[in-house]
Amino acid sequence: ASGALPLSPLTARGRQQATEAATAPSLAGVRCIYSSTALRARQTAQILAGHLEVDVVPLPELVEIGIGDQEGSVDAVLRRETADVLRAWVVAGDLERRVGNGESGHEVLARVRAAVEAIAAGHPEEKVDGRYLMYFGEGSIYHARSDDLLQWEPCPQDEPVMLPTPPGTFGEYLVEV
Repeated sequence: ASGALPLSPLTARGRQQATEAATAPSLAGVRCIYSSTALRARQTAQILAGHLEVDVVPLPELVEIGIGDQEGSVDAVLRRETADVLRAWVVAGDLERRVGNGESGHEVLARVRAAVEAIAAGHPEEKVDGRYLMYFGEGSIYHARSDDLLQWEPCPQDEPVMLPTPPGTFGEYLVEV
């Protein structure tokens, strides 16, 4: 199905990945987890938080892209269009594109940027090794570091929280913030 799918639960594989990720050394020092309000995101966050003994704060601004009245469609053509739009955003930098009457890349970035800035404002002195640290996922869990919350540097592949999605798959190119 296409879109944010806010009521989709975490799969068994997702639960396993979150449990494995919770023991990653790079999570040391995490003081709070902010997640999307989507059910599977909250479930992932709760697994991580349980291991790390930290709180989870769900934020609606962190949900995946909205695709308007097409949300939840199982139409194969729409699923391909959604993948094409995401690829255009991430690979080609074409943030004008949108699926149907859903959000443009600019709208998603503005929404998420506002959330990240609010999170940072609430934790001005809580950096890890002098830098902000963000975990994000789509098919796996990744992490990146930033000095200013605007320019993010992906952590090297030799420091993965989890194994990335297989090379050559769409997930290899997708970055969700």
